[in-house]
Amino acid sequence: TSVNLNSNLIIISKSHGFETRSTSERDIRNRHLIDFVLRKSKAEATEKDIKDGITVFKQYKVNTANVMLTLLDKTIGQFGTLAPAYLNKLTQSFVR
Repeated sequence: TSVNLNSNLIIISKSHGFETRSTSERDIRNRHLIDFVLRKSKAEATEKDIKDGITVFKQYKVNTANVMLTLLDKTIGQFGTLAPAYLNKLTQSFVR
C-alpha cells in the first residue's frame, strides 16, 4: 500500500497557530520607567522617541532601574524631553 504524505501535512502559520509576544516584560518595565520620569518632569516625548529610548537600554544591557532613572533624569532635565541621541551617548559613557 502507498501512503499519501500530503494528507498528513500540517502547516501552522505563526500569525494564526501560535500566540507571539511582541513586547517583552523588560520592554514593558522600561516603558513604565520612561513614562514615570516624563510625568514627574512634566515633559512629553513622541512614541518614536520612547521606543528609541527602550532600544538604547536594551542595546547597552542596562537592567537596573536606578541606572535607568538616573540616565532619564539627566537627559530629560537637560533637554526638557526624551532625547534618544543624547540618551544613547550618555548611556554609552555611563556603562563603559
